[in-house]
Amino acid sequence: MNAVQANDLRAMGQLWGTKSGPMVGRMDADQLDMRLTVMQRYLVHEKYQIVPARATATVREGRRRYRVELTRFGCVVQVPIELVWVKSGWLVNNVDLTQAGTPGRPCTGME
Repeated sequence: MNAVQANDLRAMGQLWGTKSGPMVGRMDADQLDMRLTVMQRYLVHEKYQIVPARATATVREGRRRYRVELTRFGCVVQVPIELVWVKSGWLVNNVDLTQAGTPGRPCTGME
């Protein structure tokens, strides 16, 4: 979430991937930048917190699902994020952007 807030697409690309590893170097750079830019716009926030551990779930071996609570424009929304384990640690594998509301609009789609 710090890379999102800093609009650091390179760092985001190092943290987003599949069980094969980060997407940086595995996806066309222009395509990766477009996808990460969209993700960044949806996830930008004033503050965030990870929902307490009891609300997390192991989806299957090597995968975990969390809910990240984002505060933006005075509204609060919880966004499901799935992580996948790779040799170097956990990577963000899937983010449900439909739960993040409309970028740049206060509370639109966030109720």
